Amino acid sequence: MGKASKIKVGKQKRNVPLDEQLKEEVTARRARIKTRNRKDEDELFVDEKLTKKILDQARKQQEDLEEEHGLQSSSKGVKFKVPDIKLRLPGNTGASSDEDDDEPEEDDTFYETIEVDEADEKALEMFMSENTQARRTLADIIMEKLKEHETEVATRFSDAGSVQMADLDPKVIEMYRGVKKVLSRYRSGKLPKAFKIIPALSNWEQVLYL
Repeated sequence: MGKASKIKVGKQKRNVPLDEQLKEEVTARRARIKTRNRKDEDELFVDEKLTKKILDQARKQQEDLEEEHGLQSSSKGVKFKVPDIKLRLPGNTGASSDEDDDEPEEDDTFYETIEVDEADEKALEMFMSENTQARRTLADIIMEKLKEHETEVATRFSDAGSVQMADLDPKVIEMYRGVKKVLSRYRSGKLPKAFKIIPALSNWEQVLYL
């Protein structure tokens, strides 16, 4: 009897949890994206090299043409200007930021409209008017009242005969005339008691006249 043929059985896939399967798929997808980005960078790098070679070749052809037509001597000191070629890389935000700097900036200032009523207008006119009258301060009013009172007192006591001394007791008159002499020589110390009670007297004006 011949040998029985062996049947190869492939390895069965082990049961993998769903979250691990998703992680493997995400990892594989990122690897494919990285590979594609590297290929794009390589192609861009090759294009840049190729551009440089083309410019070098163009410069060489220009020099050959000048030599053939005898323009070499007349073109001394003349340099072949290589056009400035800027490659804009995908995802390069530097160029876009420069372009944004060149653009005029918009003014975002917000102006609020204020409504002015008649009272505000009158107040502004009084404030802005050149012919405004001098405003009286509180100090001016107080000084004016003091001057009026001084004038009134001076008028009442200007005439000695206008002061009625008949109501005063002769002893009071004599006492306060003595106080007057003491105060004329007063420098320091206690004040006479009779002088201290003058504000409490009803006829204090007559007493002060003494």
